[in-house]
Amino acid sequence: MHISSPPRLGPAPTRLLQRLHAAREPLHAAVIADYLERHPPASEAERLRVAQRCREDLASHLDQLAAALQLGDAEVFAAYLRWLQSVLASRCLAVAPTADALKVARDWIEAHIQDAGVADVLALLEHGVAALSAAESGAGLVLAEPGAPALAMSQSLLAGERAGAEAQVLAAMREGAALVDVSVDLLQPALYHVGALWQQNRITVAQEHLATSIAQTAMVTGFAAADMAPPNGRTAAFACVQDNLHTLGLRMVSDAFELAGWDVSFLGADVPNRDLVDFCDAERPELLGLSVSMPPQLPLLRALIERLRAELGNAAPQVIVGGLLVSQLEAAAHTLGADAWFRDAREAMAAAST
Repeated sequence: MHISSPPRLGPAPTRLLQRLHAAREPLHAAVIADYLERHPPASEAERLRVAQRCREDLASHLDQLAAALQLGDAEVFAAYLRWLQSVLASRCLAVAPTADALKVARDWIEAHIQDAGVADVLALLEHGVAALSAAESGAGLVLAEPGAPALAMSQSLLAGERAGAEAQVLAAMREGAALVDVSVDLLQPALYHVGALWQQNRITVAQEHLATSIAQTAMVTGFAAADMAPPNGRTAAFACVQDNLHTLGLRMVSDAFELAGWDVSFLGADVPNRDLVDFCDAERPELLGLSVSMPPQLPLLRALIERLRAELGNAAPQVIVGGLLVSQLEAAAHTLGADAWFRDAREAMAAAST
């Protein structure tokens, strides 16, 4: 069965987005009722468990849908569904319940929300239903098998071998690699491989977290052994946008700038927009590096960039943005107003030099 491309969208009006947000509770109720009718629970405890899982899953679907509508880019939602389908398939779980949930949401919205822009919502949901019902194969992100050094690093990370991971980092540096090169060519592909293994249901969340923790320790060891360039008089701040809790990649970027002589402020995860604008107003960094990890964070990123420029004017920092999402949804990301985009620490430093 051939599935057509995602529908073309324009940015949804704020009024429609507000109405969809307000409709979440009745949408949840409709989807839960439909699922329980199709799959009667054996007990009250099971009913409560299933209802909570349906609520959580639908909330994720609606967050991704809202991001696509707000950005006017259907590929945001389509890419999410491809990723979701691959995760379900790797766990031998059917996609039919997700397709059914989208059908119920589509029918409820069509019956209860009268708005000039609702046709885009219905078209996007219809595309999602068709794509899932066809059970097409494919993942949201296809990652090549890493080279031997990165594969060895991923094995050390997953085994919790801190000393082994540190030794690989230090060995690469003794052979002449700068820490930024170790991050980009060794640690980053190793961590991408770890993420792919989780997506394929070959490792657990606990193993993925262990790998991340060991990688952070190895980075600290590499930073301590690296040569620090003299101060260059330039200032930078790095932060994960609001709701982004994944700091490791941005830490690689921040470390690269600090070793290159920049005066760096690393603000960490989930920095609210208002607080980040206030920080830039008070500290006046020359450059602001931001990380995004999920599509629903893209509208927050756009709002932040607009706010920085509106409130700080010529004093606003150069804004560069990165994260795995930049590679996954490059077209959508590049419409949000940043000065430059990067996929790794080397690209970030090149962007800062322009």
